[in-house]
Amino acid sequence: AGASGNPVVFTSIKDDAYGGDTNADGSATSPAAGDWRAVNFASTATSSAVSYALVRYGGDAILGAVSIDAVGVDVSDSTFEFNKSKGLRLNNASSTLARLTIRNHTTGGGTPVGLYVENGSRAVITNSAFTGNTTGIIATGAYTVANGGGNTFSGNTTNAIPSGLLP
Repeated sequence: AGASGNPVVFTSIKDDAYGGDTNADGSATSPAAGDWRAVNFASTATSSAVSYALVRYGGDAILGAVSIDAVGVDVSDSTFEFNKSKGLRLNNASSTLARLTIRNHTTGGGTPVGLYVENGSRAVITNSAFTGNTTGIIATGAYTVANGGGNTFSGNTTNAIPSGLLP
C-alpha cells in the first residue's frame, strides 16, 4: 500500500523516472514492456490488497504485471501502464477494482490487454479508466464482471472482449 501522492512503484531498473538512474548507465537504456515479470498473489495470499501503486514495464506472455490467482485481492487507486501482454490478470479470483487507470498495454503475445479476467473470476469494476490499450478488458471462461459505474474507455483498439462486457 502506498499513499495518495506517494505510490508504491513497481517498474523497470531502466526507468530513470522513478528512483533515478538505478542501473548507472545514464541514458544508454530505456524501459520496455516485460523488463520484469510479475507480482503474483497466489492462493495463500490472504488479507492482501493493492492500493496507491504504479505498475510499469512488467508482465510476460502469460502473467499480468500483477497477477491474482485463486484469492480475493482488492485493487484500488492504482495505475497500470506500459506492461507486456496483460496489465492486471485475475485467475479464479474475486476482486473489487476501484479508481484504476489502466493504459497503454499494446505489446506482447496474443492480444495485449489492460485487464484479463479468466477461469471463474469475479470482479466488480468502479470508477476506472481504460485508455490507449489494444484491448481494455478481456474475459474468458466462466467469469462474472460487474459494472459498478463510472468506468470510461477511450483510445483502445477494442474496448472489451466480449463486446459490451461493461455497458
